[in-house]
Amino acid sequence: MVDIQKQPVQYSFQIKDSTYTLTYIYQHTPKQDTITYILNQAPNFKVQFVSNRHNRSDELFSRVNSSSILIYSNSPGGRREYKVYKYSSNGAGMDGCVSHFWVPEFGIILKRNSTWRGFQKLRTNNDSINRQIELLTDIIYQDQDFYRGCQFELPDEGFEVKRERMIQEKENQVIQRQKRILELQKKQNNNK
Repeated sequence: MVDIQKQPVQYSFQIKDSTYTLTYIYQHTPKQDTITYILNQAPNFKVQFVSNRHNRSDELFSRVNSSSILIYSNSPGGRREYKVYKYSSNGAGMDGCVSHFWVPEFGIILKRNSTWRGFQKLRTNNDSINRQIELLTDIIYQDQDFYRGCQFELPDEGFEVKRERMIQEKENQVIQRQKRILELQKKQNNNK
């Protein structure tokens, strides 16, 4: 069973010094969500993912892989090679790691949640571009090593340190909560 939901998105991009700033504005009710990607094809570039819904930059957004995909067509020239870059966000999360697939010519063509198996695929108002995106995503789906979810990937050298820090912070929050509960129970017992 397939549940397809169409969501209009305004897309704009800027290129400056080989750095792409992609802006997506999702029309939600009661308010809109703006997502910005700052990407570059250089492997050591510090990528960014910012969502106004979360009102922060996602520290765990990293480039994890890339692939060259050759598409054949009946048009003059007959073939075109596309570079597809894969990024992951929320890679340290127990739930909800998302893979983002970027093609510089088109933008983010595919987003995939590794836990819930849902995905978003780009559709434009241009049939020719849509055909290229369909061919690219069909090949991505078939390459399981490239398509599979984030839990198999280590995005960058700082990933494990950030993950350990997040785990420690959660553990500290639980300990503090337990201390407050014990203090409340002591007060209740003393009042009896």
